[in-house]
Amino acid sequence: MRSSKVIVSVFVLVTTASFVPITALALPDLTPEIPDVILIAGENVEQGDVDEGCASNMAGRTLVRFSLVTRNLGPGDLVLGDPGCPICQFDPGAPCTNPLFECSLSHGHVHFKSFAHAELLNQSGTVVAAGRKFGFCILDSECPQPKFGCSFQGLTAGCADGYHFSLPCQYIDLTDTTGVTPGTYTLRVELDPDDEILEANEDNNAVEAMVQIIRGDLDGSGDVDRYDLDIILAARNTVASGLGDLRDLNRDGKINAVDARILITLCDRPQCATQ
Repeated sequence: MRSSKVIVSVFVLVTTASFVPITALALPDLTPEIPDVILIAGENVEQGDVDEGCASNMAGRTLVRFSLVTRNLGPGDLVLGDPGCPICQFDPGAPCTNPLFECSLSHGHVHFKSFAHAELLNQSGTVVAAGRKFGFCILDSECPQPKFGCSFQGLTAGCADGYHFSLPCQYIDLTDTTGVTPGTYTLRVELDPDDEILEANEDNNAVEAMVQIIRGDLDGSGDVDRYDLDIILAARNTVASGLGDLRDLNRDGKINAVDARILITLCDRPQCATQ
């Protein structure tokens, strides 16, 4: 059933005294793109990310960060409208009159609940890590004539909404994950995972991108070099943040000189040169 979906219905009264729906309304068609993916070890995140459930701790996180662009390819606008929320900066976590929205706990703005869901799969297709369902403010961020913003949300036909990988919570946290070892993985992102939005095409809401985890490549550059060694040295003589902490190269739960020596053996160039 689609009774819970966001849709505008129009009815007219005809001579038979029955109500007939007009189905000629143009619908949106949302499709995602992943322009950038980067894996970073030893990153610190804000307390707000912890409050939102994106990470379990602030320090030393191993993150798969990704940018996400949502395009409306359909003939019609996506119109979500006024969320009916209080001023979220002063009332974090407050409910909104529109149940599809909420005030974020720490980021100070309105979210459309569960707009996207991200997960990391291994080569056998098993999910090894997943982010929480992402809430977004849906607006015309890439549009010649924008109509929608956070106070009246939607996405104009032919326009897009983009979120850069550097933004809060724009990642999957691998730090506490078991079974993530060097190798090739697939990042999969699905829009509207709870099927709340009625679209012209429901079959193009997911996108995939390859994630390569290279042992010793802690900054996601694709090389093992001095920059990666510096990440280990900066955390020397500390406890690993979790089972998925890629800085702990020998998996003993500690980050120390042993890990630094291991990384030196993994460097792509003599003396771990960066060029």
